[in-house]
Formats: sequence, structure tokens, C-alpha cells
Amino acid sequence: MADGNIHMTVAELNELINNRVAEAIAQYAQTHNTGPHGPAGGLVNPHVCTFKMFLDCKPHNFKGSEGAIGLLRWIEKAESVFEMCNCPDESKVKFATGTLEGPALTWWNSNVQTLGLGEANALTWNGFKTLLQEEYCPRSEMQKLEEEYWHLKMEGSNIEEYTTRSHELSRLLPHMATPASKWIERYIGGLVPQIQGLVTSANPTTIQQAVRLAHQLTDQAVLQGTLPKRTSATKVGDHKRKWEGNNSKSHNQQSYQQNRKQDSNKSYHNSNSGQQSSSSGGYIGKHPKCNRCGFHHDGNQCDRARCQRCGKIGHAAKDCRGELQNNHNN
Repeated sequence: MADGNIHMTVAELNELINNRVAEAIAQYAQTHNTGPHGPAGGLVNPHVCTFKMFLDCKPHNFKGSEGAIGLLRWIEKAESVFEMCNCPDESKVKFATGTLEGPALTWWNSNVQTLGLGEANALTWNGFKTLLQEEYCPRSEMQKLEEEYWHLKMEGSNIEEYTTRSHELSRLLPHMATPASKWIERYIGGLVPQIQGLVTSANPTTIQQAVRLAHQLTDQAVLQGTLPKRTSATKVGDHKRKWEGNNSKSHNQQSYQQNRKQDSNKSYHNSNSGQQSSSSGGYIGKHPKCNRCGFHHDGNQCDRARCQRCGKIGHAAKDCRGELQNNHNN
């Protein structure tokens, strides 16, 4: 044994040393490493992504009734969770379909019955997204979104709303925003004239540059007074809300006047029909009920049947042909 060690070459000795060092490092990492990264920050023993880890990152649920924009946001959130939990490609479809609910879950179960569970879960993430878009983004709805994207304009100083909507439509309609120069051109074309020329003259090469410059110029225009403040009535929908508020105010005034008129008529009717109890609705006075007019009053003769012109009983003033009494009010 000793003679063998004496005749060991330098290369064999180095290989033996390297193997012992590698084994020692691996044992240390297994003993002291509590996360996916070792003490030096290198990836030593990454955790395998599980469905529980996927749910702990709180992905969104999808029911199928959220429309094309809701589907886009669900996909974006799922892809963000994939990155956070280091989800492998072969598990993305299986984990993502675990967040489907209602009609969307029924739709997926029908696809599983057609394709088989193994083949369905083996779909690539891009292939699964294509199935979703074919189901929940029909051509009729896509045409409406294309029309909206084509005529999308910035309203007042609402640069945030315009930018958000532009990004959503560009994600749903990549053929209208590809290549990047086409996306930038369409974004600049929808800006208000106060800042559109300035952004165009800057010649941004990326959409991020165009968006950042448009936001800066909008803020400057608001400070200079060439664009209204974001809290003014020029925001999208504020004109409609203002009109609805004025219309509601006018309607309330009309209702108030109508209610006052009804209350006045009701009070006049109650004063002529005698004193009545508000709780029982019956007459609580001491006058007898008249057989002629049906009301309670004092005296033998009923004033209800007396002419207000000549003072005689048996006819009304509109049918009177007698002379007007001087001592009687009209």
C-alpha cells in the first residue's frame, strides 16, 4: 500500500484532492443550506415548485366572464407567479388550470375529456393560451377591440388612463403593435395635440421612452395651464356625470314641487271632508252625517247642495240663472 502511494502521479493526486473537496462542499451545503440559495448567494439546491407554493404566491382566479381584458390580466398574473415560484414548464398548465372557476372550469374539463388528462396537462403554456384566446376572445369581440385601438385617443390630461388602455390593447392585438416602431407610432398618434408634436420631435426609439416623455410633458402642460388638471371636469366620463347630476337636481326639484302640490290638495280635501283621525281614518267630531252630501256638518240645510250664486238649494252655481246676491262671496 505504501509503495503504491509513493508511485501515485501528480495528476492522480490532484484528482483525489478535488473529489474530496467536492464531497466536503456538497455535505456542507446540504447541512447548512435552508433556502434555494447558498451562503454565497449561488444556486445550490433549488426547491421544486409545488402547487402549494404556486397558490402561496396568490395567482388570480378566472371564471370566463371577465372578457378579453380580464383574460389578459389573469395570464399576466399567472406568468408573474411562474417566475416567483420557479415553476417548471411541464407544470405551468396543470397549476394554472387549478385557478379556473365556474364556466371556465367546465370548459377546461370538456377539453380534458377530449384530449385526455395526460395530453391536456402536457400542453405548452403558449398552446394553452391559444386555446383560451380562441374560446374567450371571439372574432366579433376582437374586431370591436381593433376598432377601439384604432380610434383610441387621450382625453384631457388623463395620460395614465390612456397609457394603460393602450398597453392592454397592444397585448391583446399584437398584430397591430408589431414591430415596436408601429406600437410607438400608434401610441404617439393618440396623444393630445399639446404634447404630440413634442414627443414626435424627440424621436423615441422604445415605447418606454415614448411613455416616459409623454407623462413628463403632460405634467408640464398641466402646470403651465395648457392642459386641465386631472381633477377637472375634462376627465373621461366627468361630462356625463355632471349632466346626470344637473338632471337629477332638476328632477328632484320637480318631484319636490309635485309632492307639495299633492300635499296641498290632500290638506284641502281633508279640511272639506271633516276632521278625521290619522290612525283610524274615521270621523271623530260631534256633527251628524248629512244624507245629501255624505259629510259631517252643522245645520239642517246642506251647503254642499246650495248655489254659491243665488243662495238657493238644488242646483250648482254653474247652472244658476238667478241674480247674484250682494252679500255672498264669489
